Amino acid sequence: MTETANLLTVESNQNRWLITGFNLCSPIIEIDLFDDETEQESNSSCNAGFKPVNNLDDDPVFNIAANTSIQLSWSHLKGLVISVSNVQGSVGNITNSLGDRLILPTMLALSRSNSVDRQYPPLNLTFEGTGEFGSDVRLGSTAVLNQGVISAYEQTPITHERYLLQEFSLTTGDTIRFEKTNGDAALMKGFFRVGLNSDGISSGMHFVSYSSSGTHADTEESDRIKVFRFGTDGYFFSPTLWARIESAPDIILLISGLGLVLGVIEIFKMLRLKSKEGE
Repeated sequence: MTETANLLTVESNQNRWLITGFNLCSPIIEIDLFDDETEQESNSSCNAGFKPVNNLDDDPVFNIAANTSIQLSWSHLKGLVISVSNVQGSVGNITNSLGDRLILPTMLALSRSNSVDRQYPPLNLTFEGTGEFGSDVRLGSTAVLNQGVISAYEQTPITHERYLLQEFSLTTGDTIRFEKTNGDAALMKGFFRVGLNSDGISSGMHFVSYSSSGTHADTEESDRIKVFRFGTDGYFFSPTLWARIESAPDIILLISGLGLVLGVIEIFKMLRLKSKEGE
């Protein structure tokens, strides 16, 4: 669970979000302080320098363009705030069930207050791209990663069974990033959920994301997770050799089978020794 995250999208159907109940704002290119329209916009729900964008009715869907930077933050005071930008062009478009389409600018701010969560079902927004969860703990920082667990899974080469290899617990203030062994950002998929918990209280963004840890055939680079922890230079989460040995079902089966064979051999030796003594 985290209060902040940064994503960079790729071309994918996973980057389509239902944005019912969101306020949308776009930057004002030129501000005229003596213009009546500017004065009305400054009194809107948008921050200074932004103007409202009319969201579409009837299940509006935000289709996010590739190479769009997304900054997400959550707080008890403001709720969910999302800032999106794209240096290559439009951040995407909004469509609805009636076939309407709204082309968006290069920057957009979306927000949804915690009070709105009581009117709508919890948000489950999927994504695909690169990203980082949490932020550095420093002077003035408020949004951090609260808690989480990194789980490493592997697949057996014989039975193709998926099993839990090792887990690592995250603490408050950690920052994690999926990356390749050469330091480049690694592609990941996942979703985040925002809504009320079982006590009826908004508690932040719950992220579930995953990335393949196998080696890429084209680059021979494998994916890994880097953990930045306050007071350290950061370190990589990587399952140990012993964890792989003691968790792999195929290896456990092989060791068990070998132990059984050795046991049978030992029993056979004892019976043979006793038969010789009887002679």
